[in-house]
Amino acid sequence: MPRESFYPDTNEPHIHLHRGGATFTDVGHNHRTLVRGSLVYRGTVQEVIADLQNRGDNRSVQIAQYIQANLA
Repeated sequence: MPRESFYPDTNEPHIHLHRGGATFTDVGHNHRTLVRGSLVYRGTVQEVIADLQNRGDNRSVQIAQYIQANLA
């Protein structure tokens, strides 16, 4: 995992990739932990993916696909 980065960028929503894991940051700066260390919060990951896919906008779908491919 990279030292610290944001996918796709720092605008919300985004995924914050950091040394401790990965956090999803939604609009309004609400955070949900997806990965902490080697522990993947599978229930949270699936909830976030479903929510993003239901939004239907390109950015949300792109983030959902990234989570599925890299964090799930």
